[in-house]
Order: sequence, then C-alpha cells, then structure tokens
Amino acid sequence: MSTLAQPGTAIDVGPLGAAFAEASPGILLKTDAMKVRRLMISKGKEIPEHKATGEITVHCIEGNVLFHCLGNSIELTAGKLLYLPAGELHAVTARENSTLLVTMLSAN
Repeated sequence: MSTLAQPGTAIDVGPLGAAFAEASPGILLKTDAMKVRRLMISKGKEIPEHKATGEITVHCIEGNVLFHCLGNSIELTAGKLLYLPAGELHAVTARENSTLLVTMLSAN
C-alpha cells in the first residue's frame, strides 16, 4: 500500500531491489497541480500507447525501459529523466523489472 506524502515529510522512492515483487505501485503525492506516481513494470511487459493531459516527467529509479515517443525509442535506465509535453502519445516496454517515478502536472 502506498503512503501519500505529507508536506514536510520525506518518503522513500529509492530502488526496490529484491522487494520489487512484494511492493505496490501507486500514487505517492496528489495536489490540485500535480500527481506523483510510482509505476512498476515487470520485465517483458508493455504499457500501450496513451497520453497525459498535462506535462509529465518520468524518472527511472531502477531497471531498464524503452520509452516510445516523439518518433523514437528512448532507453531509460536508473537515474535517467525524461520530459514530455502535454498530450504527447507514448508507450513503454520494460526490458528489466523497472520502477519509474512519474510526475504529472495538471492541464491548464
């Protein structure tokens, strides 16, 4: 079960490692202006093409994914951050068990 972040309180978003199989994805923070979600994708799984209504960033915490967007396949590995403008179609393919931190800004 995810714990929602509270103002002034730090939460752990580090690599899950061996705990990947037991951990739960979910929303870590939600305000009127943004939402932060931990997304876990098992090796070989795909998230079909979709789009967000607002701008997003995707930070790879662990693993390796291919992020299909803007006519490219971009490899994200631990420590890499990707930005996409609002409404940009994208899909994701996990090459390893991967944990992503996705920040979504509300559409204006």
